[in-house]
Amino acid sequence: MSATVYHPAFGQTLKYRLDEISDNPSEQVAQTINMMAGYVIEDWNSPEIEADARQALQQSPDVSPIEAVFRFVKRRVVFASDEHLAAPVQPFHKRQIVETLIRPRDLSTLCNSGECTRMGDCDDFTMYTAALLHAIGIQDVRFVTVRADGRAPDEFSHVYVIAYHGQERIPLDTSHGYVSGWETPQIFGQPKEWPIGAGGFLLPLIILAVLIGVCLWR
Repeated sequence: MSATVYHPAFGQTLKYRLDEISDNPSEQVAQTINMMAGYVIEDWNSPEIEADARQALQQSPDVSPIEAVFRFVKRRVVFASDEHLAAPVQPFHKRQIVETLIRPRDLSTLCNSGECTRMGDCDDFTMYTAALLHAIGIQDVRFVTVRADGRAPDEFSHVYVIAYHGQERIPLDTSHGYVSGWETPQIFGQPKEWPIGAGGFLLPLIILAVLIGVCLWR
């Protein structure tokens, strides 16, 4: 379903769409990654993302393009939890909202007036970073999911980007990493990589219905 809600964090009324997703943690991750990959593939060559990619390169001309994207996202977006982002929507729905996604081109344009703070959680940072990397010509970009929460060591609880460029594997955790190349310590098992690309990998989306994910856009 789609509706609108005033979001005080952004100071404006936003559209949102609710999608029902599985209550099985592994299926939740796969379904969320599928939606994230779809948004990156749809948005990476949008005018908004292409303009941001050019700006990223212009702002950091003395570093590699991949490093320029990392620095650009770190400067531009502030971390906020899913709970904070979903708070204005949750009172209207009885089921728990477990994920909040802001697609890359909308994260690009939110708060362009300077009257609010552009924010997102790790999956929003990841989608935005991946779209910018595709826009600068990096073809092999992947999502990485890790088990990073000691309270739920069997569940993937964090996501970031890996860029493969030539022989290099470059982690870009723009939501939690202070420098490019840093990765969350693998305390609770091995990470899983999810390839994406303009002609690449997209999981079949199967909605199994119990918990709710929300997508916000302008």
